[in-house]
Amino acid sequence: MKKLILFIITIFMCNIITAQEIKPFKINLEFTLDEYGNSKVIYSCKMNASQWDNFKRSTGNNQSLLKREIEKGLPAFFLSDFEYKEDAMDRSYSLSFNAKGVATINSKGKWVVDLDAKNPDVTKLSDNTYMMITESSAGGQLIQTTNKLVFPESASDIKEEKDSFGKAIFTFDIDGHSGMGKAMQYGGIGLILAGLFLGWRKSKQP
Repeated sequence: MKKLILFIITIFMCNIITAQEIKPFKINLEFTLDEYGNSKVIYSCKMNASQWDNFKRSTGNNQSLLKREIEKGLPAFFLSDFEYKEDAMDRSYSLSFNAKGVATINSKGKWVVDLDAKNPDVTKLSDNTYMMITESSAGGQLIQTTNKLVFPESASDIKEEKDSFGKAIFTFDIDGHSGMGKAMQYGGIGLILAGLFLGWRKSKQP
């Protein structure tokens, strides 16, 4: 998830920041997961006058190029349904799209969202909504990103844990889907065992 965030930030910031900027450039990213591990992603930000002018002279007037760059940089995800909106009076815009496979099922049948960060500052906003604020820099500009992760209403047992490399992850269950993941897992094992048995049986035949 962190790689997805960083790539989106890089794409949108490369043409609008200036070395004279002192205040942090604030970005909002919202990931809304569905019951199949896919996510609706909404990127939004508000700019000052110079940032807006630079943006409109470059990326802001070529959304098709922006779409291609995002697809090129995120080959692991199938992206679709891009929608761009802007408010010139407010010097703000948003880009939304769907990303498949943001959450995956692990070997234990649990759904997992990989934050790809160690010891992030995560705040719980509600039973199924969490927020993480990150800071980075590009071209001498400090970038402050507010990341919001919204789990499905059917999600349960949401926990912030660590993977084998010590990086933060969220694990959770989805009513009616986690059991299916386990069934697929055990079903796959059963098919392997059945295949081995049939092979052994065939080898015993004259």
